Amino acid sequence: MRHGIILAKSIPAKKYGIKTGETVLEAKRKCPCLVLVPPNYGLYEKCSAAFMGILREYSDVVEQYSIDEAFVDMTASCHLFGGSVETAEQIKNHIRDKLGFTVNIGVSTNKLLAKMASDFKKPDRIHTLYPEEIQAKMWPLPVSDLFFVGRATTTKLLSLGIRTIGELAAADPVRHLGIHTGRVQHDGFFRQTSLFEKADYEKLEKADRMVDALRKRYGMDCVMRATFLQQPIDHMSGGISSAKDLRSEKRSVDYSKIRID
Repeated sequence: MRHGIILAKSIPAKKYGIKTGETVLEAKRKCPCLVLVPPNYGLYEKCSAAFMGILREYSDVVEQYSIDEAFVDMTASCHLFGGSVETAEQIKNHIRDKLGFTVNIGVSTNKLLAKMASDFKKPDRIHTLYPEEIQAKMWPLPVSDLFFVGRATTTKLLSLGIRTIGELAAADPVRHLGIHTGRVQHDGFFRQTSLFEKADYEKLEKADRMVDALRKRYGMDCVMRATFLQQPIDHMSGGISSAKDLRSEKRSVDYSKIRID
């Protein structure tokens, strides 16, 4: 009660400026009559699992974003339940009637716009935010309401005189561009890649397999970097040697080359 933080806030509390993540002390200063309820994570997990279960009745493409949020791709199944808004209405009412709590649903053509729409007026509402609606519905909002714009970015934008999402859209403010992808997989194998990848990983993997095969047959020392030849440093130790060895001479690094066709 004295040292905790606000994990979630009700709509009435939001009117007092209560924010998720701020300390209980800060929240009590804003609203001395604030009612604090201890968390019950076990109940939250149970409700979350039931919530996700209902979503999967309407689509087999459900991406859980947090304990109480998810993105649902209705591309292949929406026609089974009616239009986009009609389907959203069914889902909303189904959750309310079966689980006893309300949800907001945002409907759009991508996740960012759907997320923005879901944060419009609450509770128990459905909002659309299609590309043609952005200027009317999204541009008047404070720039801090833009998905992924946090406190630090908001401060920077405000210092540039950018107060609304519309002003940001009209700005010409670009110093950094980030691209994020998630949940991308192929046959259960993962590899971190760069945006402009040039490495031939298939060829490198063949080379690694060849080196492993040679070392298994002829010993660990049959393939090594040329710089370790006739040197006191063990080539399998990562090149670690004593300070005396490192000071004795400057060594250039060369590699033995294996060609695989």
